[in-house]
Amino acid sequence: MAAKKKLNILIIEDTVLVLERIKEMVSDLPCISTISTATEFEEALHLIGTETPDVILLDIHLHQKTSGIDILKFVNTQYPSVKVIIVSNKATDYYKQICREHGAHAFIDKSKEFEQIPVIIESLA
Repeated sequence: MAAKKKLNILIIEDTVLVLERIKEMVSDLPCISTISTATEFEEALHLIGTETPDVILLDIHLHQKTSGIDILKFVNTQYPSVKVIIVSNKATDYYKQICREHGAHAFIDKSKEFEQIPVIIESLA
């Protein structure tokens, strides 16, 4: 049986408590190689360019003029092999459709599906 790929993960979330919870949820998964985190747009773009993660866990709402959707668009055009999983409270059909159109691999509703994060990560290994 082939060994599962070890994944480099980038978590982009501006709420530190949520970021730490996601990091805690995935840190013990055997398929994880590294976990990087960013709380701001510019920091996220820098890490994407220097570390090129395999998977990005991305919040739509960031406390700045730009949004996670801007990051999603950038990743989809510049790094199409990177899988982006949206993790958001903005789980309306409108946002789900926008994210699908811009290449999101999955959409997780923070209020209902948060515990699915490890399962989705493991399915990508």
